[in-house]
Amino acid sequence: MDKEMELVAVKTYGKPEYPFKEEAMCSPDLLKALPKRWHAKPILCILLAFTAASGLCACSEIQRPYAAAPIFEHGSGRGSFGCVSVAAPVFLSEEEAAQVIREEALLQGVDFSGSKSICGEFPATSLYSFLEEEPDPGTWRGTLELDGYDEALGIGFEYVSKQDVIDWQKDDTAKASVEGYDIKGTAERLADAVDNVAVFYDPTAAEDFDSSMSRDELKEQMKEQLREQVRDFLTWLAGEGII
Repeated sequence: MDKEMELVAVKTYGKPEYPFKEEAMCSPDLLKALPKRWHAKPILCILLAFTAASGLCACSEIQRPYAAAPIFEHGSGRGSFGCVSVAAPVFLSEEEAAQVIREEALLQGVDFSGSKSICGEFPATSLYSFLEEEPDPGTWRGTLELDGYDEALGIGFEYVSKQDVIDWQKDDTAKASVEGYDIKGTAERLADAVDNVAVFYDPTAAEDFDSSMSRDELKEQMKEQLREQVRDFLTWLAGEGII
């Protein structure tokens, strides 16, 4: 006998037990896990593999339209602090650098005022990489909050600072009385690991700057070097037909 069905709105939803999209993107191995009962049904496994490979799966790897941008070298990007340092190096803060980068990019119509987080493997660092016995620090896996993002172009930027080198340490156990900041090297490794992201770095005022200059004058010279990095990147974007 036919029965009339009454439609009732669902007011609340329980929290799903399966991983969220963001969790799956940060941990790709989750997608390899299959329910045991599926193992006896090869057709399900084939369909799942096809879905992931064809990009129909919401958590599959995103096809990114731009290649990894190169590092544009302006400034040594290296500094050290400790007993052998004659003069402490000068660094730009994240805020100072972000202002320079956003202002220079905006002149060419690139608006880095947005924000975006990306998941992946990023370069770990060591403050003692100058030691011969220091092993390769490898990488760390997680989420990186970009320093700026252009929503229209789908491209962001990350400024590698002294603080980033400190924060991304694989092992923060002190091994020497001198600390070395390989900022440029870290930026190069990051640029190889990400697409759609312009990677800039702190030029670092050290031995390659005039020692007679004041710290404010050094910072102005560093900001100009950072502007040159941004200008070269914008020229590269234009050459790629992106802007």
